[in-house]
Amino acid sequence: MVIGNRSEFYSGTRQFIAGLALHEQDFTAVATVCTVAALNQLYASSRARQQLFQQTRDGKRDAFNAQRDTRTAASAFIEKSRAALVLYLGSGWSEAWAQAGFINHSLAVPSTDARIVDTLEALERYFTANPAQQKADLNITAQFTKQTRENLELAVATVARCKREQRTNRDVREDADTALVEMLSTARKVLAATLPEGDPRWLDFRTNVPGDLSRPEGVEGVQWEGGLPGHLTVRWDAAVRAESYVVQAQVAGADETFRSVATVRDTSADVALTPGAQVKLRVLARNASGPGVPSDELQATVPALAAAA
Repeated sequence: MVIGNRSEFYSGTRQFIAGLALHEQDFTAVATVCTVAALNQLYASSRARQQLFQQTRDGKRDAFNAQRDTRTAASAFIEKSRAALVLYLGSGWSEAWAQAGFINHSLAVPSTDARIVDTLEALERYFTANPAQQKADLNITAQFTKQTRENLELAVATVARCKREQRTNRDVREDADTALVEMLSTARKVLAATLPEGDPRWLDFRTNVPGDLSRPEGVEGVQWEGGLPGHLTVRWDAAVRAESYVVQAQVAGADETFRSVATVRDTSADVALTPGAQVKLRVLARNASGPGVPSDELQATVPALAAAA
């Protein structure tokens, strides 16, 4: 079960549950296939599984970053060790270099984690066997080589574990999503067979009324706040019969009239505009019948770019 826009899906689910709670006694046929309590339980499970999945996905991202940094440090250590060993093994490759982990007639630092670990293991053995060639003041020792190798091995293992956890939590989340969507789908079908098209009670369950060809009502409650330089966050209240929303802006000194800068299904949008500009904002709702009337206009100042140091 793949849910595209989770924010929209959860918002619609909450509204349907609220409508069912309001009219549960009116539509007993719906109550025979699902109850408010059952839907709330499945909704809470889906949200919890999504949160857990997001946490593990964030953890995997952090693990990848840590692995990259650890790999970079290990590669730098190998380069430093190679430079120190030139005094003993020469500036060109020879069989002696193979004892220190540089194989295949090359002194190049390996690029894969597995090869880096192999090289570090060989260097650790080499320094253990040749302690006089260590340079403690530069941390070029068998002990530091071992620690560097173990750090990289741990980073690689952590990434693998995070991948497994994400797959597991993704599967658990999809099971929870499937259960919720199936119950919602069944309940909506029963409701559609019970509640006539055009009945205004549909608005307790969803944002529009089936069979109502009217355009959406006007958008109210529009607000804005500054975000990153060149960005504004615009929010508004949901409009009756709206299927989507269009944010329009008019930049002072640049635009002769309003132009669309974002089209969304949620009741907020991040819009990119000229940093430091003075703008007028408005929002209008749309559905299959067309756009509603625009909201009242707001004056806003787009956050400017930070001054150069």
